[in-house]
Amino acid sequence: MPWLGHPGHTLAFQLNIDGNSITLMVILTGQASVSVLGGLASASLTLSAGLGLSLNPALPIPQLLPGPPEQLELPSIEITPLASVSVGIHITICWVVSINFDGSWQFSQSISTPSLTVNV
Repeated sequence: MPWLGHPGHTLAFQLNIDGNSITLMVILTGQASVSVLGGLASASLTLSAGLGLSLNPALPIPQLLPGPPEQLELPSIEITPLASVSVGIHITICWVVSINFDGSWQFSQSISTPSLTVNV
């Protein structure tokens, strides 16, 4: 029967503030390993997945427009959903053959809201 290593997982939060933009990410990392016959063959797997959101500007400042009727202008905001995945697979056989794979993928798509003018 193979010996299973202690699987581990980590939940992390990442906050970046850069000028007037803000990015919040939630990242989940999992790790597992297995070894048979005292290390004759072993494998490990690491997987990280992150989801987030970026706002630019982080705090849109409404402006009061002059003249009757009084109007409030809400500026445009750029909203960017973010996703990332990385995986690492490492296999060792007889302490001689070593197979490694590491890969990562990212996604982001920006959406701009229109500026709005509201009568107050």
